[in-house]
Formats: sequence, structure tokens, C-alpha cells
Amino acid sequence: MTEVLLEARNLVKTFKVGSRGLFGRTRSLRAVDGVSLTLRRGETLGVVGESGCGKSTLGRVLLRLIEPDSGALRLNGRDLLALNASDLRDMRRHMQMVFQDPVGSLNPRMTVEQNLADTLRFHRLASERSVVIEALREIGLSDAYLDRYPHEMSGGQAQRVAIARALIFNPELIVLDEPVSALDVSIRAQILKLLAELRARHRITYVFISHDIGVVRRISDRIAVLYLGKIAEIGDAAPLAANPLHPYSQALLRSALVADPRRNRVASLSVIEGDLPSPIDPPAGCRFHARCVHATDRCAREEPPLFDVAPGRSVACFLHEPTDAPQEQTRKELVGS
Repeated sequence: MTEVLLEARNLVKTFKVGSRGLFGRTRSLRAVDGVSLTLRRGETLGVVGESGCGKSTLGRVLLRLIEPDSGALRLNGRDLLALNASDLRDMRRHMQMVFQDPVGSLNPRMTVEQNLADTLRFHRLASERSVVIEALREIGLSDAYLDRYPHEMSGGQAQRVAIARALIFNPELIVLDEPVSALDVSIRAQILKLLAELRARHRITYVFISHDIGVVRRISDRIAVLYLGKIAEIGDAAPLAANPLHPYSQALLRSALVADPRRNRVASLSVIEGDLPSPIDPPAGCRFHARCVHATDRCAREEPPLFDVAPGRSVACFLHEPTDAPQEQTRKELVGS
């Protein structure tokens, strides 16, 4: 049986936002709304969805960079939410993050060597140059880059350094938040290949966040489709990408750019109908129903739970409700186990 590395149950994160309404009262934005996930050691879970659906917030909550309002979170069986500041600092060596902006995520006043060595010193680890050089070699850069500043490198080179900074602790879990969206297509392919090689070499577990389901399906073992803070569908990457079941997953796949080399053009491009509803005031029932061509009156009234439709495959849509399921089904406690 594959070892479980990370368990998240019913995670909720709400932000207070200002309002121009009567008396200027604040309102709540529930960016992550009852998300449950299980990650097995060495796998890659892709998290995909439109901008504003809660992907980045979820990634930060999984690492406790943002404190959840409620839920449970365990890494290697250890309760992350019960750790004090000192213990959490030590635990961060085992869980790292790579951000979207490769240049902006590095200190512009420091050289590559200083950026990496400073990270080691923060965690009270030896910051010998040999450790930094080895980290660079892991991601395909020579020691000629030690004295370069972030602005002196290309986006792809800077992202490699950011990956080296995360990798330098030999972490068990890395959350990658849109790590290739700011890169050219050719460089994007190189970074994806590098990430796959590093995962195989070190048995790292990835959470790979992106709005592009085409990129996610290339690198992921499983995919979780997120919509307004909730999981719409989750399952193994190949069958989900080949046959998405939730109407939102289907729309995401249709909206992906598909290159047609025979005609040297984009073969098909469609957009998801309607605008993403405000996460401050999400619609009742299924949150996607206002944009769904299959929506019924029930979808506007009731929120569908995650139905198990196949081993390791769940979808929150009444179209896939088991025929023998009770009318009121209890929400799944754990997804992907």
C-alpha cells in the first residue's frame, strides 16, 4: 500500500473584506470551503481552476503559510495545526513552495549564492558554498551563476534557482503555484521535465497549481478541479483529462489551447459561458449551475456532494449521482484515499 504523506480534511479559509454597503459592514469571502485531500508519497496532485477559485489560497493553507479557520492537516501523521512557531519553523524544511513570479520570489539585492545561503541560515543550517553549488547542479545550472543577481537571469533560469532554493532542504512536499505560467512555451517544457526528473530522483510529492488543465495533465498523477473554493471533481489524471465528468471540468478542457501542427494554427478554442460568480456571494445550490447547460431546478436548490463514480474518482454533480444513493448523502470526509 502506498504511503500517505499529507492528509487534509474539511479545510476552510475565510477572509474578511470591506463593503460599500450600509454602514460599511465587512463581508466574508470563503476562499477554501471544506476541501479534503490525501496525497501519497511521491505523487503529483494537480489543482486546476480559473483565477479566483481558491487554488493559491489552498496551496498556502496546506503549508500553513495561511492559517485555516477550521479543518485538520497532517504531514507524515503529524498534526501541522497543533505545532507552535518553533516546531513549525523546523517542519518547514520538509515542505516548501515555489511561486509564480520567478524573479520576484528572489531577493533582488542578493546574488544567487546569497539567496540560497540566506535560506539555509534562516533554518540554522550550514551555508557552505559547496551545498549551494550542489543545489544549483541539481537544477541544471553551473557555479557560474553564483554571483548573478535575479535581474541578470532569464525567467527560466530564475525559476530554476527558486526550485533549487526549495530543493536545498530535501523536502518531502513542494507546492508549486503556477510555476510555469510566466515562462515561454519552450522554457515551460524544460521546467516541467526538470520537475519530473527531480520527483523521480528524490521521491518528492508535488501539489502543482495551475489554471491550465493542459499543463496539469502532463505532469500530474491525479487532478483536483477547484471551483469557488470547492472540489468539483477529482481523480486520476489520464481518465479525468480524457473524459471529464463535471460540466466545469469539461468546459476547462474545451477552453484549453490545442495546437494543430498540420495546419499551424489553434485547432479549437472555446470559452466557459458566463462569468465566475463573486466568491463573496456565491450562488445557492451547485455553485456552477448558473453557467451550466445541464442545470436543473434541483441544482439551484441543493449543493451536490462528491459522489464516488469509480475507484479513486469523485465528482460533485447530480448528473452522476448513483441510482441507489439516498436523497440526502453525507459529504465525503476524505478524497483520493
